[in-house]
Amino acid sequence: MIQKNIPLKDASDTSKTTNSPGVYILYRNGCIMKVGKAEIGIQKRMQQYYGCNSFCGLNCYINEQNRDSVTVTYQTCSKEECKELEAKLFSKYGGVAVMPWATRAPSLNSDMCKLLI
Repeated sequence: MIQKNIPLKDASDTSKTTNSPGVYILYRNGCIMKVGKAEIGIQKRMQQYYGCNSFCGLNCYINEQNRDSVTVTYQTCSKEECKELEAKLFSKYGGVAVMPWATRAPSLNSDMCKLLI
């Protein structure tokens, strides 16, 4: 499943998003800020971000003042495909050099999955 440019709040809402593993792109004001994987599930990861959870790693970027300006595009996949697809997202969208909220670049170990976003 693919969802494009939905508000972070909606992506974290249990009535609007199912909790499946996947990869995602976070945007703020139309600019890509971070790509990542959510082996625990897209909904759960977005709940961490929207709730400004101190364990999510982005609480220095996403806060109560700006969280409603963040949108998400995501692709669900199996938990096993998450790492490969995250690496492909990094490669496709320019990596750490162009994503202000990205802190690390994942390594691509296989080429078995198709990135759809």
